Amino acid sequence: MFDLNALRQLDWLLVAAMVLVTFVGLIVVSSAATAETAKKQAVFALAGLFVFAFMSCFDYHWFRKASVWIYLAALVLLVAVLIRGTGPRGARRWFALPFGFRFQPSEFAKLACVFLVSSGLDRFRAYAQSVPFTLAPLVLVLVPMALIVKQPDLGTALVILPVTFGILYVAGARKRYLFFVVLAGVLALPVLWLKMEPYQKKRVLEFLTVPQRRIVMRFMTSGDRERLRDRFINELDPRGDRGYGALSLDELLERLGGGYNSEQSKIAVASGGLTGLGYKKGTQVHFDYLYAAETDFIFPALGEEWGFSGCLLVLVLYFLMLERGLRIASQAVDTYGRFLACGIVLLLASHILINVSMAIGLLPITGLPLPMLSYGGSSLLMTMGSIGILQSIHTRRHYFKSGKYALDVREP
Repeated sequence: MFDLNALRQLDWLLVAAMVLVTFVGLIVVSSAATAETAKKQAVFALAGLFVFAFMSCFDYHWFRKASVWIYLAALVLLVAVLIRGTGPRGARRWFALPFGFRFQPSEFAKLACVFLVSSGLDRFRAYAQSVPFTLAPLVLVLVPMALIVKQPDLGTALVILPVTFGILYVAGARKRYLFFVVLAGVLALPVLWLKMEPYQKKRVLEFLTVPQRRIVMRFMTSGDRERLRDRFINELDPRGDRGYGALSLDELLERLGGGYNSEQSKIAVASGGLTGLGYKKGTQVHFDYLYAAETDFIFPALGEEWGFSGCLLVLVLYFLMLERGLRIASQAVDTYGRFLACGIVLLLASHILINVSMAIGLLPITGLPLPMLSYGGSSLLMTMGSIGILQSIHTRRHYFKSGKYALDVREP
């Protein structure tokens, strides 16, 4: 189950890309945040390397056997954080730990869903053409998603869906059933809109044009319209000297811009130019124009100080990691390894695509970290542990070829 010799068979390109992105993240966090925050991130990075090495030596098939228990443990943690958790403005997303550290159960829950879906689809792959094969994983992941939405953390909850959908596609679920799932998701958007918090609706409306905002307004109740109107007035006219208090919500929506932090994010990315302004010379970050520069908006901080060349370097490293992950998935010796590797790659790709798109104004603002770049111990440890699992899948392929590893790789 655990073999240190596995470290001799690592995919060193994947390791190098992971280490380089983490190193860049440490530099950007040290510039965008306080010295204490930078020290914590360095501790997380060292711990993450240990977790990566441990997972690389660990036999990934154990997760197939324990996937249900891991999933149940994730649900217990998600319920517990709603009771005892901490967070800003009434949110409950983290457990407070000694020495100022925190743990975010939703990061663990995302990986637990990948374990469960990969294991379940592998066990029942003989029924890949059936309706339950497609629907059962989606129903199971809706439970942790609902608990994460209650925190509230809609962005983290929604990222589980494309990952599950991708594993289903790789597992051979009928495309017709997958199409109906997508169609049902689109039809459910009005219901999702009604359940969203006012600040989440505000982010979506800021992203849309005025005609699009008016269409979305039709799904709002009178009480929700009033709450959203009050929120807009508080943010657009905090001192009450601009006369916004006399405007209707429709009139406020016409005056609404693209959202303060979204605009500052685009300014930061653009102002970096080709080579950037230099270490700790970013005006948007260091004059506090850009909020959450060390977490959700780490990419604009990178762009402002490192420029287009720095952003391109990080994106190339991400692409290399995803390419090596897909290669490992395609060469896995069993279907479970293939599903698990694809799930991990999709999880990383979703975070990268959504976070970068949000930073440059292609998607509404959502609270998703950029893997190994954003500040946060839970995200960093889970990401590096996930890459360690990819390495375990890669290593077991070499073991199988050499005859040191017995495995039933029969296809359905």
